[in-house]
Amino acid sequence: MSDYRLKGASDRVMGKNWPLAGEVLIGRAAHCDLHIDDDQVAAEHARIAVSGDTIRIKDLDSPSGTYVNGTRVSAESLGQGDEIRIGRARLMVQAPGLRPDRLVSDGPSKSSRPGGISWWLVSVLIAAGAALAFYLGWVPV
Repeated sequence: MSDYRLKGASDRVMGKNWPLAGEVLIGRAAHCDLHIDDDQVAAEHARIAVSGDTIRIKDLDSPSGTYVNGTRVSAESLGQGDEIRIGRARLMVQAPGLRPDRLVSDGPSKSSRPGGISWWLVSVLIAAGAALAFYLGWVPV
């Protein structure tokens, strides 16, 4: 049995976990193993098959597609840290005992906010200004 799991990484599935073992049917239908209530998700959208440490996802001809790490796929192998997007839901593949290689969030990070200036940039600008002032002789002795 695999100890891999999917972890929800967007608002509709945030914080939820699903173990990956055997076959996992993903879709909007109530009978799906991983149910996602989203009008962009087909009734039976995708299937994940697990065999030992091999994990594969297959799109089931869904209209909106299945994406792995931002690329639309029909079938793809999955590994630690891979991000799956189905409709508006994003899921992260997690290996047993490991943390994902990257974190996924719904919004911009604090350092990438529009209008925000990171502290390293401010420090560089202050140092450059001080060096220029010293070079031009504007610094009192």
